[in-house]
Amino acid sequence: MSGSEKGNRQRLQWHPAFGAALRITFAEEIERKELELQEEYLLSKKPPQIDVLIIKKLRDVSIHKTVGRIF
Repeated sequence: MSGSEKGNRQRLQWHPAFGAALRITFAEEIERKELELQEEYLLSKKPPQIDVLIIKKLRDVSIHKTVGRIF
């Protein structure tokens, strides 16, 4: 790929799709107020930022989704 082709490429914005996928995956837990998702959560007034912050609301509730076990 030439330098001019690289310059014309747009950066892929995957953040909205990733956030939407997490909201779909954890829809039941969010509805029951067991989890809260905050997208593009700023860690300070300036970058860096994290893409998604997932907050487990209740300690005694188990998350049964496979991706949830990571957390």
